[in-house]
Order: sequence, then C-alpha cells, then structure tokens
Amino acid sequence: MAEKLKQREMELMDKEKRLTSELHACEEAQGRIRKMAKQLADKDEELNRQRQELQKRFDECDECEQQLSIWQNELDHTSEMLKQRETESTAAPGKVPSPNGTKLTVEVNNHEE
Repeated sequence: MAEKLKQREMELMDKEKRLTSELHACEEAQGRIRKMAKQLADKDEELNRQRQELQKRFDECDECEQQLSIWQNELDHTSEMLKQRETESTAAPGKVPSPNGTKLTVEVNNHEE
C-alpha cells in the first residue's frame, strides 16, 4: 500500500510538472500574442495616419485640378476672343475692334500729292 501511494505521488508530481510546463508555454504564447496584437494596433494606427495624409494630398490635387480647369476655360475664352478680333480686323480693314467689344471705325485717307 505504501508503495502504491508512493507511485501515485510520483505520478501526480510528474503530472504537476507537465501541467506547469504547459501552463508556462501557454503564458509565453499569450505574451507573444499580446505583443503581436500591440504591433498590429500600432501598424493600424500608422496606416490610418498615412491614409489620412494621402487623402489630404488627393484633396489638394483635386483643388489644383479644379483651378487648372478654370484657368484653361479662361484661356480658351480669351484665345477665342483674340481669334475673333483678329478675324474681324483682317476681314474689315480700317475697322479696329475696341477693348470693350464695340467696333471702332478708323478712316485711312491716302492723299497723293
């Protein structure tokens, strides 16, 4: 009987050592998991910051494109007006378009002496 108790005690001690070892391994694994979770959270924060920065830059680019489009329209309009004035001045010599859009008539007299 004493021998059975001694054997049972040894089995329980072995089991306790094994369970302690497994518990220690689980705690280490949980520590690694917590560390990885922290790294992921930090990376997520960094990515969100970069995403916001990128969105800000996209918005700035959109604003620049809108301004360029406005300037292009103004340039096209000005170019068209200049072509129109050029056409009017070459089609009707002696008539010079005025800056405010009204036509001025200039008479040119060639006096031969």
